[in-house]
Amino acid sequence: MKNDRKPKENVKDSTGKGLTNLKKRIRLLTHQTVETEQTADIFTVMVELV
Repeated sequence: MKNDRKPKENVKDSTGKGLTNLKKRIRLLTHQTVETEQTADIFTVMVELV
């Protein structure tokens, strides 16, 4: 999945656990890893389909 990066100007407090939880759940269920890539314009999350 690829999305345009749109950094928020006003960042509210966040636990920052969303991506961490996704990675843990995918690893637990499929024994696969989640890969992420970030450039100045694009944020990409790569997950194998099962």
